[in-house]
Amino acid sequence: LKEILRLDGSTHLNVFFANSSDEDLAGVATWPWDKEALTHLGGIVLNPSFYGTFGHTDTMVHEVGHSLGLYHVFRGVSEIDSCNDACLETEPSMETGDLCADTNPTPKYKECNDPEPGNETCGHQHFTHTPFNNYMSYTDDACTNSFTLNQMARMHCYLDLIYQTWQPAFKPSPVVMAPQVVEQHHNSVTFEWFPPISGHFYDREVGSVCDKCTEGRVLLQYASNSSSPRPCNPSGHWSPREAEGPPDVEQVCEPSVRTWSPNAGTDQGVVGLSECPPQGCMLQLEFQHPVVPDSLTVWVTFFSPEESALPAIHDILLLTVTGNNISLGPSNVFCDTPLTLKLDVEEEVYGVQFYTMEQHLEIDATLLTSKPDCIFCKHCKPLRYRLLRQPAFTHAPHGLILIEPIRQYTDRDVVLHVLHTYQIQTISRWGKSEPSLPLVHELGGPFCGDGHIQSSKGEECDDMNSVNGDGCSSQCKEEPFFNCVEEPSMCYYYDGDGVCEDFERETGVRDCGLYTPSGYLDQWASRVDVSHEEKPYCSGEVAAGYPAVTKVSSY
Repeated sequence: LKEILRLDGSTHLNVFFANSSDEDLAGVATWPWDKEALTHLGGIVLNPSFYGTFGHTDTMVHEVGHSLGLYHVFRGVSEIDSCNDACLETEPSMETGDLCADTNPTPKYKECNDPEPGNETCGHQHFTHTPFNNYMSYTDDACTNSFTLNQMARMHCYLDLIYQTWQPAFKPSPVVMAPQVVEQHHNSVTFEWFPPISGHFYDREVGSVCDKCTEGRVLLQYASNSSSPRPCNPSGHWSPREAEGPPDVEQVCEPSVRTWSPNAGTDQGVVGLSECPPQGCMLQLEFQHPVVPDSLTVWVTFFSPEESALPAIHDILLLTVTGNNISLGPSNVFCDTPLTLKLDVEEEVYGVQFYTMEQHLEIDATLLTSKPDCIFCKHCKPLRYRLLRQPAFTHAPHGLILIEPIRQYTDRDVVLHVLHTYQIQTISRWGKSEPSLPLVHELGGPFCGDGHIQSSKGEECDDMNSVNGDGCSSQCKEEPFFNCVEEPSMCYYYDGDGVCEDFERETGVRDCGLYTPSGYLDQWASRVDVSHEEKPYCSGEVAAGYPAVTKVSSY
């Protein structure tokens, strides 16, 4: 596996051996997104009864694949709950099945060939060109011999972003995108670039807090300790511990065992369990470092809005070091969007208590963000950047290293009518990253952000800035439901403004109504007969005529 992923000899992988009561279990692994992945509870466990025996010598490679984020190749066919499962895979895709577009759909199969046509599986009977040679299949070792390019890319993502500290002499993460020109004059050009892909701004050390510090020496902390007076489910599901660490619920707005819920013990018939007390069911979360907070973010991934007219969160109590705890009052939440509260607090906060009257509410994670220049980030050494240029800088032929950790540079050593190529490298005490994608620019030439639309370069708009969300993206593309006019571009949100413009006639239902192509006739039902109705709420008459519903939901 090291050879396949081109890892150097200093990369260490720890594997444990343990007998299993399941005689068919050859090995298990934690996923990289599991809370235990980077703790002593994470890793790979192999059953010594199988390891090294005929047909099981590739078990370790298979389990390491799981630990680096790979699913079984048959996930989209044999590991779905139903034919309506969102993961059902009918063709190779980055969005279904094993999330790799170069592994064809396949059922679970142990032979070294395509499965024979058999029973129908969600409309499919015959699977061809299946990845039976893949390490993530269930075929024997004599057959498995490869990973795909998409699988290797997924593993590198988790190696580079999650397990980077597995490599003692790890390189800093690269800046992936090419730098962008933001301004130019007759004798200079100014460009800027994104942070490294990992989101880290400081040198990282094992056990150091610096990998949690972001730009401006802001400390980001997920809860590391939890408790609740509510009884726990004997299985451990929905326990307070599930609310520790970063968010890990895969499908929001659906119940998940990876959350804390006041309802945890009811399914097991816990004696004496009643509805939440008058002050509400309580979850307490604590953070490793007390800080003066800038904001608090909580992921509430499920609740039942029909249970109560009250806000889902009855009260939020900030726990301060001085004991002068601060109540933030009730909060409404959305299951598909985390709730972020901007805080005006000058005291150090070490924890938070959530109170709710909603027994089915589920909390996935909580993030405490410090104010800038946090004391715990003071000692962290910022990453630096090296600018590479062709032709080379006259005063720095091997690249220019910026002393300050800024992500913008003005090049005044440029020559008119000469193409200049720029790349960015991240520099840390451990080494240097791979260079970014190149920016190729000629002084005086056009660029996204100059206020002129270069259609030949694929630009659809240009509003003279690199901000997303204002209608014209940082790549000079029109954003959904915006229309941009003139140069520099002025963009407006057209969907629902009451004006039916020509360009939205076929798609703008809110402004133009449902589109009927030329030569076709649409007819809406004019008479309705029903077997049962309760007027006025469930009258069959509402099914006649043009659609009246403008927003749909699950009920």
